[in-house]
Amino acid sequence: MTRIRVVVILAVVFGLLASVAIYRYLAQYDKIIREKKIATQPVVVASKELAFGTVLSGDNMQTGGWPSEIVPAGALGSSEELIGRVVRTPVAVGEPIFESKLAPVGADRGLPMRVPPGMRAMTVPVNVVSGVSGFVLPDSKVDVVVTIRPETEKETMAKLVLQNLIVLAADQKLEDQDGRPMKVQSVTLLVTPSEAEKLALASNNGEIQLVLRNPADADSAETSGTTILKMLASKEPVQRAAPVPRMRAPRAVTQPKAEAEKPTKKPIQVEVIRGSKRTEEKFEQKSEEKK
Repeated sequence: MTRIRVVVILAVVFGLLASVAIYRYLAQYDKIIREKKIATQPVVVASKELAFGTVLSGDNMQTGGWPSEIVPAGALGSSEELIGRVVRTPVAVGEPIFESKLAPVGADRGLPMRVPPGMRAMTVPVNVVSGVSGFVLPDSKVDVVVTIRPETEKETMAKLVLQNLIVLAADQKLEDQDGRPMKVQSVTLLVTPSEAEKLALASNNGEIQLVLRNPADADSAETSGTTILKMLASKEPVQRAAPVPRMRAPRAVTQPKAEAEKPTKKPIQVEVIRGSKRTEEKFEQKSEEKK
């Protein structure tokens, strides 16, 4: 019994010592973490939702300390230099303000600041049909199809002339209405100088129609245009029903001569009444009938 008590006492003592050691280690580790200084860097962020065309001021932006290890590339650190700049891309609350989201220094609010260097903004008239029932909204991507009758051709031709164009504005609206359709009479497209020439020629000599496309789809399709004859010729031929196989007439089965000459006799059926009961009986015919 004495040995067992000694073993139990030693186990309890060693357990207490281990618990105290672990507690002291964790307390010291927590103190090291709290006292450790993390290097920070000032970053200008939006304090409010910044829509397109918002002018930056001290009320809609603020400067906060960000850990130097995770500061986004291109983030700005001084808010004083940004006062008066115009936002050309929406910025969420708490999002860093980048130079790429701002219009050039001195640029005024409006459509011109949305046109990148080397690009052009061109407005074309549309209707409900050519405007894809009002779903051609700002920042949408469209293709342009022109329907025209060339002087050298007798047939009207439709051709996909421009692809993957960005819609800058619908009428005079630079922002959409939460994806809801808008009835517009004109659409402003972002084009290159050469695309502007094609678009002007197409809108003046034919009827243009916009084709809405997925914003994530940047592939171009190679088309040769189509005419009425080509369209009708490309239709799939009508599938005819498979011919029904002809049925052969059944062959007559010939009986042996002896059986063919033998006359067949049918039994005679007679109704017999016995009191209240009725029965039917059959009688075989005789081979020779008496006259």
